[in-house]
Amino acid sequence: MDAAVTTMSFHHWQDQPAALREVRRPLPPGGVALADGFPTGWLRRLFARNDRGRFHHPDALRRMLEGAGFVVERFARVPRLGGTVQVVVATVPR
Repeated sequence: MDAAVTTMSFHHWQDQPAALREVRRPLPPGGVALADGFPTGWLRRLFARNDRGRFHHPDALRRMLEGAGFVVERFARVPRLGGTVQVVVATVPR
C-alpha cells in the first residue's frame, strides 16, 4: 500500500490520534496520507459550534499527524469551495 486517503470522514473518527497511527502503520517510507478536508474561514466558525473538537486548526492537525509519524507536506485550499475547505497531505519520512 502506497497511499491512504480519507474523504470528509476524519471528523467522524472517534480516536483520531490512534486512527492516524493505524493509517501510518502499513505505509512504507515515502507513503502518502491525504488526511481529509477541514473547514476554514467562516465555515470553521460554523462547524466549531458542534464539532466536539474533531475539526482542528491546521497547527493542531499538524501536531497530530507528526505525533503519528507523518511529515506534513502541505495544506491546500480547495478552490471550488471558495477557500472554506482545505486538505492536508502528509508523508511517511524516508
